[in-house]
Amino acid sequence: RVVRDEETGEPSPYVLVRRNLEALIDRKSFYRLVDLGQHRDGWFGVWSGGEFFGIIPSEDLP
Repeated sequence: RVVRDEETGEPSPYVLVRRNLEALIDRKSFYRLVDLGQHRDGWFGVWSGGEFFGIIPSEDLP
């Protein structure tokens, strides 16, 4: 999931590590992930293991 700062619009990307544990992705890894991203069904996300994982709604991208 991506949380955006209300004042700056800066994204804070999180990944689910375990059932109730999330980790903040560092900037370098986030940019690498974005380079792999694609748009599908109104979402921007990545494919892994044949499954699409939406990161942020496409309409929320600048």
